Amino acid sequence: MHRSTTPDPLHRPDVVVVGAGVAGLAAALTATAAGARTLVLDAHGPGGRARSADRDGWQLDLGPHAIYRRAAFERLLDRHGIAVTGGRPAARELRLVRDGHAHRAGLDPVAMARTKLLTPGERWQLARFFGRLRIVDPSTLSGRTVADWLAPLPPGARRFVEMLVRVATYTDAPTVLDAGAAARQLRIAAGPGVRYVDGGWGSLVRSMVDTVARAGGEVRPRTAVRSLAVTPDGVEVTTTDGERWSAGAVVVATGGPEVATRLTGAPVRGADRLTPPVTASVLDLCLRRPVPRLAFGIDEPLYLSSMAPAARVAPPGRGLVVVMRYVAPGSTPAEPEVQRAELRAFAALVGVDPADVVHERPMHRLVVTHGAPTAAGGGPAGRPGVDALDLPGVFVSGDWVGAEGMLA
Repeated sequence: MHRSTTPDPLHRPDVVVVGAGVAGLAAALTATAAGARTLVLDAHGPGGRARSADRDGWQLDLGPHAIYRRAAFERLLDRHGIAVTGGRPAARELRLVRDGHAHRAGLDPVAMARTKLLTPGERWQLARFFGRLRIVDPSTLSGRTVADWLAPLPPGARRFVEMLVRVATYTDAPTVLDAGAAARQLRIAAGPGVRYVDGGWGSLVRSMVDTVARAGGEVRPRTAVRSLAVTPDGVEVTTTDGERWSAGAVVVATGGPEVATRLTGAPVRGADRLTPPVTASVLDLCLRRPVPRLAFGIDEPLYLSSMAPAARVAPPGRGLVVVMRYVAPGSTPAEPEVQRAELRAFAALVGVDPADVVHERPMHRLVVTHGAPTAAGGGPAGRPGVDALDLPGVFVSGDWVGAEGMLA
């Protein structure tokens, strides 16, 4: 590929993708598979929020990552021949936490509905709810908030479902989150479920980069884009070090709507239909022994899961647990040390011995998604489309774009 202020049209890329996270690499896979000459530029390196870090043999993702089985991302990987191996959460070791006490429970909806944390009447209402969930068309729920959808349930059952919505969507916003989006995620979580990835999500990123390269595309790290401009010859991409590329089309797949506007100067149509960025506070615990465990907070938005031994992300004979507090969109987490102490205490409450911890890695404020679908915005169908910048040849991609899916 040729770099120049006046690129040779025979060698210029057909498509430039800005950002080498999951969304950018997915765009590059699609473009190269269609025969397009594709260049991916990233200010850092491939992966974005899907990168993994090696800590003495532990593969640490940026927060608890899981692939939703048979959902959009897994289907894309399948189309491009990228195999995913790994395991499922430690369902037999589920703990539900309420009022500072941990209670054993089963993971499937029927077992959860039998929990002693609910009265017989609440269990009956919960069983009815799950029965309806299996047959309802989620699109009929769009335009309603999760809180409105769950309002007919008695308080105990309502808090129970709100807990499951948090787990399935990574979002703690029942008064604004779209019920149709939540119902879709609940059905996936209760049906095909999720898989933790051997080697961490960094292994998926490497496979995606390799597949792009084999198809003739290029992923160029440490190349930050300063601006995009539509010209009579296509779309001009200018990097922060002054390089210029001209392409037939550009996909902006980095950050949220504000980044797309900063790079292009154009407003994102439909950005006001999203929540503010959804964030979480996370604590990774590298353990000297495996501790299979899964825990959800009922009265507090807390979560814990053993990533290893479910997946190969720890040295042999070791364990890896991730603890998280869901932070409501637009909210600020507690002070770092206060938050870290809460996550440690939650882990100890559900059976993770502090003496087993070899390494800790706190992450105070991680972006989960750049914007969740709101009821007021019409749910997933109301999110910005790929052409939301209204610029010829310039498209957007990411976890805040399009009518299908949430998260990856």
